[in-house]
Amino acid sequence: MVLFSTISFYLIIKDKKAFFLSGVSLGIAIIFKQIALFTFIYLLLILILYYRCSKTNYLIFILGVLFINLISFVPLFLSNISFTQYLEGAWLILLKSGSSANLKDRYLGFINLWFNSRLLIIYLFIVIYFFYFKNFKEKVLNVLLIWVFIEFIAVNASGNYYGHQIKQLFPPLSLLFGYIYFNIFKNVINKLHIYLLIVIFFPYEFIFIHTPIKFFNSNDKNKDLGIYLKNNTNTVDYIYILGNKFQSNIIQYYTTRLSSSKYFNSIFLNKTNDFESLKIDILKNKPKYFLIYKSEFDTFSIIFKTVNFDLQLFLQHNYRLEQIRNDYFIFKQF
Repeated sequence: MVLFSTISFYLIIKDKKAFFLSGVSLGIAIIFKQIALFTFIYLLLILILYYRCSKTNYLIFILGVLFINLISFVPLFLSNISFTQYLEGAWLILLKSGSSANLKDRYLGFINLWFNSRLLIIYLFIVIYFFYFKNFKEKVLNVLLIWVFIEFIAVNASGNYYGHQIKQLFPPLSLLFGYIYFNIFKNVINKLHIYLLIVIFFPYEFIFIHTPIKFFNSNDKNKDLGIYLKNNTNTVDYIYILGNKFQSNIIQYYTTRLSSSKYFNSIFLNKTNDFESLKIDILKNKPKYFLIYKSEFDTFSIIFKTVNFDLQLFLQHNYRLEQIRNDYFIFKQF
């Protein structure tokens, strides 16, 4: 998402004729993650405020975004997914309470992220900026500051402060810090300084530690379980995984099978109506394999009774316990 958002920004400032390509690139970013809509708002703002393009160019940019998003729907359409289901699963579900944190969690998350983390180093650059740049009329600075501000709102939008979300701020912050650094040291800067900065800030840990673990580690138990479920089901079979919102996504991905419900992750199960809808989906699209996280089994059994659904009785009449693996009860349909 971050890569394509940055490419979209680059295309707009580099080539004023690349509005459609810029829109396509941003559309791809939105496909990856819907929060890129904030970047879409930002790019429209700078086009209106600073580039003063014609209305035709605005429309071309927006058409680029819509075009690639409609193209992305084609595989879903060929898989008999209706446009209404797409809207509900990809967009309307974001309005549910599971998509955002409550007020207390928002406050604690905000404090921990912005005042109790390595991000404190950012404030040093902000102080330097205000000391050295008192003229806010520079177009470059304003364009970058608006981008930082809008992405800051985006990072805080859900209230769930996961580490990867902060990456959205890196492109505008990197450009802003680079601009500040160059203007402060432009009289003494040379190629040696640039090389030194590259050596100092090169992401050694990511390249040499995290990347090998991610791409060459064959001991991923969740991946193995997902492949096992794939090998023991047909393409038309459903699988439902209940509990452990982190492991369940990985397992579901490697099964390449559809979930029985749009509530494919327990993070979206917060209200009685959610469990009522899940009950209907499970009865309608009975999963070939039903996985329930061990430590949450009793909790879910109690909650389901509030919607007149006896989970244990349902499993007893329709499934057998095949095995316990990765802390999941794995039930297979008779």
